[in-house]
Amino acid sequence: MKKLLRDAGYLKSGRNVTDAPGGEFFVHVNAGTPSFMVDKKEAPTVFLQVKLDSDYVTWVKGARVMKEAVKYETKGSGPAFIELFAGIGGFRCALDSLGAKCVFASELSSEAQETYAANFGDKPHGDINEIDATLIPDHEILTAGFPCQSFSQAGQQKGLSDGNGRLFFEIIRVAKAHRPKALLLENVSNLLTLDGGQHWECIKAHLGDAGYFVHHKIINAVNYVPQNRPRLYIVCLSKALADGDTFEWPEEPKCTETVRDILENLESYDEHTLTEH
Repeated sequence: MKKLLRDAGYLKSGRNVTDAPGGEFFVHVNAGTPSFMVDKKEAPTVFLQVKLDSDYVTWVKGARVMKEAVKYETKGSGPAFIELFAGIGGFRCALDSLGAKCVFASELSSEAQETYAANFGDKPHGDINEIDATLIPDHEILTAGFPCQSFSQAGQQKGLSDGNGRLFFEIIRVAKAHRPKALLLENVSNLLTLDGGQHWECIKAHLGDAGYFVHHKIINAVNYVPQNRPRLYIVCLSKALADGDTFEWPEEPKCTETVRDILENLESYDEHTLTEH
């Protein structure tokens, strides 16, 4: 049963893996296809069990609840894209400016959801673990700044072995379901060298298995804003594209402006001065 659910993408791989959803859901198998049925008459219990012919099916820890996805009104005339681990919409700022249209976003933080909604008028769905990939609209581009805590030098550096790190596989799950032409991903530069590069090699292997050529580069934000912030950018192009195995990174500008340069051009410092608090 667990293998059947895993193969069908019905098992969570992220940090919010629950024992059972309040005793209201159970796994039902019909002609070999798992689905979720609601039976509120069942007494709340950790394990629910139903009989199908001669087989018993028990709730499996980590099974998805299959919440309905958020529908966005189409904006823009360019290619459709989605944002996973959207934050406050960094990828969307860029793609909106190019005329692309966002059709779905997911972000767990309620505070980031509120900021995202204020920025774009669309509130992201909360937990990507709970979304059936087939409920996500079709799209040509998938973007994701997947959680970096597990790969960062400032964290415990457990990589793909802990809950946050395994959220990367939600990207693979959605990509396999929709086969977008391109994936645009971002994370910390330490991901490349963590555990001698083993986690990066695993990520590349899974992206390749999902049908993508993988191109990566560390780009420092100091060339765009006055902050020293090297980050890993990953561009994955579908193997179905004729030239997907080649990608030319754009030339990076050289930023020479500093915060002092900007502040000295202001008429007043008062509104830009930090309080003691």
